[in-house]
Amino acid sequence: MDIFEKQQKIDIMRGIVKARWFFIAVIFALGLALKIGQGKWAPSFSYFKIALMLVFALSYNFACLYFSRRPVEKISDRALKTALALQIVIEQIIYTLIYYYAGTVESTAFLLYVITILVASSFFRVKGLVLSGLLAIFLYSGVVIADYRGWVPHMFSIAGNTWFGNPLVVQVHIISFIFFIAAAVLFSAFLSNLIRRRELVLSQQRDQLIDQSAALIKQAKELAQAKNELAKMNEELEKKVEARTKELSTFNEMAVGRELKMIELKAKIKALEKENRELKELKKE
Repeated sequence: MDIFEKQQKIDIMRGIVKARWFFIAVIFALGLALKIGQGKWAPSFSYFKIALMLVFALSYNFACLYFSRRPVEKISDRALKTALALQIVIEQIIYTLIYYYAGTVESTAFLLYVITILVASSFFRVKGLVLSGLLAIFLYSGVVIADYRGWVPHMFSIAGNTWFGNPLVVQVHIISFIFFIAAAVLFSAFLSNLIRRRELVLSQQRDQLIDQSAALIKQAKELAQAKNELAKMNEELEKKVEARTKELSTFNEMAVGRELKMIELKAKIKALEKENRELKELKKE
């Protein structure tokens, strides 16, 4: 990917990191409210687990923020793609833990997976969205089946419930979640394609502007070169004019001096002629 695409994805990452601060605060406040308000809601969510997940989420967000502030030219394509993929994988793992401790089939925390699909639509194309959906289905189904099979201890969220342990409920939840995620993926893919088309148009316009800028720069260089050539020709012309002026000045001085000399000689001739006439008259007398 070129430098512009990299910068665009990093800017999106920064925006998601900023939004995640607010989301972490909301989830943390909700966990505390459920824990403090009514003990029968999410009793398995201890204060220690809430604090531990908060520290993990904050550390992860700080790491994303640190990465996004690196100079874009120092970030390789592989490092950027890995960082973008981790935005989805780590969040889905965190939401899976929240979903598990909130009571699995008794919880509505599965809605959090939709956020990861929306985040994926900002970074990836259809293939990335599909992989994000498959990962969400795998994590969701895995924790529900593990909970149902007794591979992990069940965390009751509502005392005396009858949902947990019912195979039909488990099947309905998994099938419903698959259709739910499929709809979210299709919807996000549709929006992502609209955004990609717009980005393509903007990219084409950007390339046109770059080409036009390059043409203008080339014309500016040609004009500067022509200006320099004209300045050089003007300088040479001024030198020629100056040299010609000196020649004309010298010639003028010579010509004027010659005229003055001729006038002086004419005056002497007239004076000599006058003296000669006077001498002739004296001889006649």
